[in-house]
Amino acid sequence: MYLFLDSYYESSAVFFKYSGRSMSLSLEDIEIFITFSESRNSLHASEVLGISQPTLTEKLRAIERKLPETPFAWRGHKRVLNSYGEHLVKEIKPALYALRRATKDVIDKEARRLIRISGRMEILMRVTRSAYLEGPLELDITTSHKALDRVLDGISDIAITYVKPTQKEIIRQKLFDAGTAFICHRDLLESDTLKLFTDVKDWSFTTDARWYLYREDDGFYKSFAKLVGLEAKNPEHGVIMENWLSIKELVLLHKGMAIIPLETLSRAESKDLAILAMPRDKSKSTFYAVYHREFVKSNRGKAMIERIVQAFQEKDNLARK
Repeated sequence: MYLFLDSYYESSAVFFKYSGRSMSLSLEDIEIFITFSESRNSLHASEVLGISQPTLTEKLRAIERKLPETPFAWRGHKRVLNSYGEHLVKEIKPALYALRRATKDVIDKEARRLIRISGRMEILMRVTRSAYLEGPLELDITTSHKALDRVLDGISDIAITYVKPTQKEIIRQKLFDAGTAFICHRDLLESDTLKLFTDVKDWSFTTDARWYLYREDDGFYKSFAKLVGLEAKNPEHGVIMENWLSIKELVLLHKGMAIIPLETLSRAESKDLAILAMPRDKSKSTFYAVYHREFVKSNRGKAMIERIVQAFQEKDNLARK
């Protein structure tokens, strides 16, 4: 008789050839057989394997049927290995231990691999606050369009973006709907009583004031212009900016205005900053977690996507309550 190991990852089985007959044991069979051989008795083996004694007995009988001869003998009421069983253990154990080491190396390597998530700064901050993400992580701050491009180019693992991919190999999962707000220096409203976007009846003051526009989202301004009846092209007095923090500071400093995501605002904003939330049904952007289909084939990748999606679902459910 001789033994050889066929591909672990294709067949997950050990094959025996004996007297012209081929028989196979699954990796589960091998783990059970070796664990039984290393245990003091059946009770101890079942505890190590996390199964009941009757289940262990059934599995040992199944292993016995797959082999050309029985590997067991009885010593009173106790099942033990005979010489053939001991020979099998001697042949199989090194291969099983090598497989365990290789599997551990693969798992450890995946756990140590750096995962990169791309997206806008305020969105990435929201992701890290909402979801507990394990392992080495890099946040790549960029625009939504570039975030998707980096996933397509294999530079990033995940993009948090409102841009919908069209490639079949790319998966997207909805995370949340982002609202937007009109902000300006309170002096421009000429009233301390205005609290809602719909309270403003005359938006003509916005045509000559200085607008601060985020480089990526000209769509924010166009949504605003459509709502208030202005021409939907970027204003003549527009300044293109790279981040929301600078926009808010310059709006206050130069008595300007901007359209920004609600996620970038906090309760600690200056009293001089007027914040008017735009109607959500007409100005929202839906954000997705976008990733390559291959990414979730690893346990860590799958777990990371599940945590991100779950975190935003829980937050959305709390907000509705």
